[in-house]
Amino acid sequence: MKSKIIALLLVALTLGGMCLVIAGCTDEPTVYDVPMKVIYSDPYDRFHYWPTLGEWIFEPGVDEMHIELAYDGKEYRFSLFECFLPVYSNASKWVQRFGEVYYSLTKDGEPKDSERQYVCEKGEYELLIIAFCSKDAEILWNTRTLRMYISVI
Repeated sequence: MKSKIIALLLVALTLGGMCLVIAGCTDEPTVYDVPMKVIYSDPYDRFHYWPTLGEWIFEPGVDEMHIELAYDGKEYRFSLFECFLPVYSNASKWVQRFGEVYYSLTKDGEPKDSERQYVCEKGEYELLIIAFCSKDAEILWNTRTLRMYISVI
């Protein structure tokens, strides 16, 4: 009788240990919450690649910002420029690697023409950016939804 109890305890301990080992050995990749950099630039400046006139960094946990720009009559394009990957080739750095990025711009509550999503006229703009990580990315990060409220005064 004593040997049966010991055998049952050994089986239970073995099965419990195997469950713990299997549960700890998942092949789930690490997915990061990463900062995103949004810039604005002159869409007609052909002499520079991405001449940045201003930039804003959305840290993890920050999903919206309010900014004011002085009206000058010029058109400006806002776009997602980079994300900061915490582990990349043994260093952390800003990279321009995205899966898909969707933009939506409204002015005073009305959708802007999808071809010309530039900020120019005085008014209240809302820029929505949704950025997805590429499925085959080396470093995975969570999808980000960012909102910029832009007042041109």
